[in-house]
Amino acid sequence: MARKDDFINAFKLAAQELQLKNPMEVGRLSGAGFDKDRGWYQLDFINRPVIVNVPEVTVKYLDSSDEIPLTEQVLVLHYLNEAKGSPLTDDLITYREVPAGEFYYPAFRKRAEAPFLSVFGGRPDLLPRLAPLLGGESLPGHGDAAARFQPLPRVPVTIVVWGGDEEFEPAGKILFDRSIHHYLSTEDVAWLSGMIVYRLMRLASIAEGE
Repeated sequence: MARKDDFINAFKLAAQELQLKNPMEVGRLSGAGFDKDRGWYQLDFINRPVIVNVPEVTVKYLDSSDEIPLTEQVLVLHYLNEAKGSPLTDDLITYREVPAGEFYYPAFRKRAEAPFLSVFGGRPDLLPRLAPLLGGESLPGHGDAAARFQPLPRVPVTIVVWGGDEEFEPAGKILFDRSIHHYLSTEDVAWLSGMIVYRLMRLASIAEGE
């Protein structure tokens, strides 16, 4: 398990890399845009507006003083650094099809797939209800329920779930555009998936308590 010191170091390295880049080019490739007057990038991250200041790199919410978890700050910086500006292919792939995804798949399943199914496998109906709260849209006709999210400007994530019954265990897929490796590393794809899933799980807990 990664320690806080690991993420502090990862933030420093990513910040140093970003400082060396042309901000207008980074803004163009990532779809974030760069405000020269304010000295910041602005992008939506899982349906929350975020600003990334340079050259003294900070990652903050635009609409709140709440602190963004360090893991999420690092992921935003990685996205800005990695973005290649590649167009979407509209070809959906599983995590195993992401470069080196087979190697990281056990961690991906533990971080994202299994927790998601533990909640939504028995309640597929919750997914289309809750998806709009994270900026997602329902996708009728896929599985028992499905939703598409846009957690970063050029990184769509689609989640499909099939509810279990007496014969079959619940099943689900988290799908990505084939261009995903032009924007995030394979490990970061797993982290991002978990960030979406745990937000959905928190929302489900609230909804089921109503």
